[in-house]
Amino acid sequence: MRFVHVIWGRLVQGSSWQRLMRITSSSPELIMKAIQAEGREVKLLRSHKDYSGKELHILQLFIYRLEELTLTDIIREIDPEAKVDVMQLSVTRTPRSEWKRHSQKDVPDVSKYGNEFSD
Repeated sequence: MRFVHVIWGRLVQGSSWQRLMRITSSSPELIMKAIQAEGREVKLLRSHKDYSGKELHILQLFIYRLEELTLTDIIREIDPEAKVDVMQLSVTRTPRSEWKRHSQKDVPDVSKYGNEFSD
């Protein structure tokens, strides 16, 4: 059973299921209350004025892929002019200098064609 939990954890944490949602809106309080009612945590990143002098606020939250449409609909219902950006979180990769194709330390790392890697 432990093996299932390990695989499930890798699928959820290390896959494309998690997304970063950034919302730019002029009415952050209403949007924050609606998203918190859905059980998600929202962070106010910053506020600034656009070229016309209108105050804009940038909100950020982490969501799962299946929540994207629901939250976008809720945001559009509150503020139809809100800008919603959803970005896929990339899986962190180790630099090439930290991994090898084989376990021997004294042998240089080469491609499948025998060429040495250069960083």
